[in-house]
Amino acid sequence: MHSRERNPLMSLLMGLAGFLHKLLRCTDRCIHLQQAEQQLKTAKDNFQKIFNAAPVGMMIIDENTAITRVNNVVKKLINAEESDVIGQQPGNILSCIHSSDDAQGCGHGPACSDCSIRRTFEQVLHTETAMRDIEAESVLVLDGHEVKLWLNINAETVNIDGKQKVVVALETITQRKQAESNLKEYAEIQSQSNRELKLMQEQITELNRGLEATVAQRTEYIETLLEQKNRFIRQLGHDLKTPLVPLVAGLPLILDSVEDEQNSMRVSRCIDSVNYIHKLVDKTLHFMHASSEEQHLNGEYIDLTKICRDICACWRPVLNDGPLKIVCRLSRAYPVFADPTAVREIVENIISNAVKYSGDADSGQIILEASMGETHVVLTVCDTGIGIDAQQLKHVFEEFYKVDPSRHDRTSAGLGLSICRGLINKLSGRMAIDSKGPGQGTTVTIELPTHETVRIS
Repeated sequence: MHSRERNPLMSLLMGLAGFLHKLLRCTDRCIHLQQAEQQLKTAKDNFQKIFNAAPVGMMIIDENTAITRVNNVVKKLINAEESDVIGQQPGNILSCIHSSDDAQGCGHGPACSDCSIRRTFEQVLHTETAMRDIEAESVLVLDGHEVKLWLNINAETVNIDGKQKVVVALETITQRKQAESNLKEYAEIQSQSNRELKLMQEQITELNRGLEATVAQRTEYIETLLEQKNRFIRQLGHDLKTPLVPLVAGLPLILDSVEDEQNSMRVSRCIDSVNYIHKLVDKTLHFMHASSEEQHLNGEYIDLTKICRDICACWRPVLNDGPLKIVCRLSRAYPVFADPTAVREIVENIISNAVKYSGDADSGQIILEASMGETHVVLTVCDTGIGIDAQQLKHVFEEFYKVDPSRHDRTSAGLGLSICRGLINKLSGRMAIDSKGPGQGTTVTIELPTHETVRIS
């Protein structure tokens, strides 16, 4: 009897153990389910945070292209809350200009079939293939004003709550497209400018060719004229000198035989005129010879100091201890590479002019000084004479030009300085004349090379 009484108790205990086991399994499943739900909730929260925190516009659309969710960027762009846009078509919430073409809104107007944004959404839904970096232009109505907006679109299908949807990322690239447009416009302008510049360069090149040809022709013509002038002057000089020879020789003899004083004065004036013409012819021929390429100077090393001292010594008796003094301050040797005859003629001419234009003053000086440069010796001849005004200084090297008051001086041909400059140029030197004005003297500066750096012709 005792064993039969234990069987119901054991059965009860066994049944209770089985129930507890099932209860534990259910409890474990509930715990796992709660954990899964918590993880899912956490994942959804994280997704929502990421979705809202995205720096570009984000939206989720369903199989009918209706909006199911938008992020903060989109809400700020359309100035609306998410609850106001759920179930709306993207064109309606973005205020696409064509959304009002049909009473049913976005997707039903005649322009909607050509909308690249809408075509992108539909293609992703139908093909379940992601599309990247689709650039589309849309015209929106914002605050009553039409605004052209460029969007960069990325779209991909996702499964949310067992339903196929599309996550869309919208980024405004209007500024970039405008910059690209400006850059393209600038490139076109630059290309046009380059074409115009190339055309101008070709025109300038053609003009230069024409100018060079014209200059060559004019140069040849001028050289021909100069050669004709030189030939004419040489021929005229020789033609004049031939009849002048008996006049220069015979008139003094006639003067000696004339006893009448009045006739004697007339013959004297004739002699002066003939001598002036003879001197003018000689000077002109000398100038032509000095300026031509036919004259060849012989370069050698000479002492400029010795030449200057010799010339000053020759002038002192002429001045005859008068009020005008000539002073040579070259206290050392100054070697130059030049033609000695040409240098002597240059210095002689400068000192002669200084004496001539020192006037009848009670006192005066002509001072010669020199200094050594790197490649040239600089010789200055300063006088205290009548000076030259600025306007006359511009013409002193011109042929036959005479500075007042020597303009009517029959002893001056107006060629001395022109001859000097021609010789200086042949010696590879330089010559300059300066004066502070009338009554303030004149300074003549010449530079002669110290070495055979330039060929003397």
